[in-house]
Amino acid sequence: MKFGFVLNAVFTGTLADWVWAAVLVAIIFLVIIVAFFVLTSKKHGSKQLTEISELQATQKIEDGYIGVDMEPAQVVGQTGVALTDLRPSGKITVAGIDYDAVALLDFVAAGSAIVVEKYENAQLYVKEKK
Repeated sequence: MKFGFVLNAVFTGTLADWVWAAVLVAIIFLVIIVAFFVLTSKKHGSKQLTEISELQATQKIEDGYIGVDMEPAQVVGQTGVALTDLRPSGKITVAGIDYDAVALLDFVAAGSAIVVEKYENAQLYVKEKK
């Protein structure tokens, strides 16, 4: 019953009622906009709104962010030896440095010659050298 009364008042209101309603909505909207900018400027100093977005952030090691070590990517295409059985993962050595690796196709026996095929997701993938 009350909802019907509100709708009736809105649709049958005078022009003066509509003007006052529009002015009230505009004032509320402006207050919200001003409050938003005041609050963000106090929190972030003189920075622009675009400067405080996460898209502008840099992930630095000193802030605790850790990246993937790309050093093993340098051995892709090189040959080495399987130190342990790769079933499918194990240890290999390439140029005197030991790495963890995964066999791409079949199991590789310890002591077998291997070729490093790719480095993906921080993991070396190898095949037995035929």
